[in-house]
Amino acid sequence: MYSIGKLAKLNNITVRTLRYYDEIGLLKPTRVDESGHRYYDSQAALILHNIILLKEIGFELETIHEILANQVKSTKELLHMRLQIIKVEKEQLIESEERIRKILRLMEVEGTNDWEPIFKTFLQPKNNEKLLKEIRKNYFTKDELKIIEKLPRMGSDDKLALKWEELIKDIKCNLHKDPASKKAQELASRWLNLVETMYKGNWELAQKVWKIYRNKEEDLGFYDFGSEIIRFIGKAQTYYFGQKQAGDFDE
Repeated sequence: MYSIGKLAKLNNITVRTLRYYDEIGLLKPTRVDESGHRYYDSQAALILHNIILLKEIGFELETIHEILANQVKSTKELLHMRLQIIKVEKEQLIESEERIRKILRLMEVEGTNDWEPIFKTFLQPKNNEKLLKEIRKNYFTKDELKIIEKLPRMGSDDKLALKWEELIKDIKCNLHKDPASKKAQELASRWLNLVETMYKGNWELAQKVWKIYRNKEEDLGFYDFGSEIIRFIGKAQTYYFGQKQAGDFDE
C-alpha cells in the first residue's frame, strides 16, 4: 500500500492532484482509514501511471475517464485515438487562424480597431449563411445566384478580394479629392473593371445588386463600403460616364 503522499512523490505529482482525481471519480483510493487518510494498492498505482501517460500524449481528463471506464488497454488503439483528436484540433486551429487573419485584414481595410462589427458582419456561422441564401432567392434568378455565390469574400485570399481591399484603401486615402480629378477617375475606372470581372460582364445583375445595396432594401450579406465611399465613387462615375448614363450610380 502507498500513502497518498508517497504515491504522489513517486509519480512527481501533488497530493492535491490525487485528491482531485478522487473527487471526480478518476482514481479512487483503495482504502480510506478512520482518520480519512487515503491509501493506494499496486493496481491503483498502475491506473495512475496510465492516467499520467494519457495526459502526456494530450488526452483531457474527461476523455481519460471514459477510456478507463471502457477498459481500453491497447496502446496502439489509444495512440490512434489521439491522432484522430489531433487531426480535428489541427483543423479547428487552421479555421481559427483563417478567421483571425480575415478579421485583421478587414480591420486594416476599415481602418478600425473595433473587431466586433466586422466579426458579426463578415464571419457569419453556417446557419446564417443558409438564411442568406434563402433571402437571396427572393431577389435573384438561379443563373444570377450562381454568379453571386462565387463573388469574392472580403478578407479571403481570393485575387479579386485582394484587389477590392487595395482599391477601398486607395479610395479612403483620396476621399478629399475632386470626383472629377484624374485620381478619382482612375479609381472609378478600377472600380468598374472589378465589377465587370466580378459579375462576368453581367452589368444588369451588377446594377440590380447596386440598387438593392444602395436602397438598403435588405441585408443580403454584401460588403458594406460605407456612405463616404458610395458618395465618392458615385460622383466619380457620374463624371466618368457623363450625366445621362450616370443615373444608376448617382447617390
